[in-house]
Amino acid sequence: MKSRQVKAFTAESIRQDLMDLIERQVKPWMETCQEQGAYHQNCTNKKNTADLPTRLVDVGQIDDDMVKLVDVKSNGDAEDFTYLILSYCWGNGNANSSTTEKNVARRSQGFTISVLPKTIRDAILLTRMMGFRYLWVDAICIIQGPSGDFHAEAPKMGDYYSESACCIAASSSADSSEGFLIERAVAKYPMTHTGIRIATPPSQDGPPYCIYQEVDNSPYIKKPLLESPLKKRGWCWQELSLPSRILHWTPQGLFLECSSSLFLEDAKIPWQDLEWIEDVTSRVILGMPDTTILLFEGWYRLVTLFSHTRLTYEKDRLYAIHGLASVLIRRTKSEYSNGVFQRSLAQGLLWYHGSRPGKYTRDENSHLPSWRQSTSEMITRSGL
Repeated sequence: MKSRQVKAFTAESIRQDLMDLIERQVKPWMETCQEQGAYHQNCTNKKNTADLPTRLVDVGQIDDDMVKLVDVKSNGDAEDFTYLILSYCWGNGNANSSTTEKNVARRSQGFTISVLPKTIRDAILLTRMMGFRYLWVDAICIIQGPSGDFHAEAPKMGDYYSESACCIAASSSADSSEGFLIERAVAKYPMTHTGIRIATPPSQDGPPYCIYQEVDNSPYIKKPLLESPLKKRGWCWQELSLPSRILHWTPQGLFLECSSSLFLEDAKIPWQDLEWIEDVTSRVILGMPDTTILLFEGWYRLVTLFSHTRLTYEKDRLYAIHGLASVLIRRTKSEYSNGVFQRSLAQGLLWYHGSRPGKYTRDENSHLPSWRQSTSEMITRSGL
């Protein structure tokens, strides 16, 4: 039987299962991707130190109870700050993870991981076991609150995800308290041989024989990504589009995605039919080779899809798509403002509410123009 085996990740086996998976599949995949070997010609390592995060979490050693918040720029350029980055849903369980003006100095001396929600603890464990020292987590590495530096850091987040060695995506967790290193149903699929025993007719000599039918028993294995809670979160559009490599953790197995291919845990050959991936991220849209089509069709298709997502604070919507806009700014050399590109201004201004009848009421406190597409609670369609 041809099959693949998903690791169970039970409480008793999780560390060994995780280490086996990392050594057998994750590390070889990342090494091949970084070397731009087969299937990875489009994957690049950018290494632009100007875009390094302001702060990173130093995860320490495998069994440490403490981690430390590090100011990257104050440590100079000599140190290697290669880092992983986390994409996850905050939910209601993320309050204790926040760095504020009150605790930032204390966290730079070290703080216990036990106060953090399970998703972040899982990311710390995974970072350690993958052999990396640094991890970027928004709640910890951006100073939260009115006196924090969110407005300075938010426009840089696209660069942070682009520059990461790999993104850890908690693709099936709707709340940070759930974690992603959870027990999974052990299943072997996709292919089995079903034997149908055929009796030899009395008039013929010889033993009975079998006809084998190869049957695909796998579920729709892309479904965990298509229905991921991350797809509904506005920030995740850039978080899952800009990194060179992403590890999607789901109960059905680990998906390894890069700019060129997509693997499922223990599958030997990558899928090459990546046109479906626009349903998971905006990689296909951003990768359009024709910049005219990208500006006049691709970008506004992306904005339409982005308008279906949710944000805890609607005022952050332009921040949440800024990293994607920056890619187009660099590629097209077109001026950009509030979700609209100058070269495709007419398309950018032609939009309407797709499925919300009645008059739209604009937030009186909004300082943003009324014509922008990414307005609160809007489902948009655009184009000429």
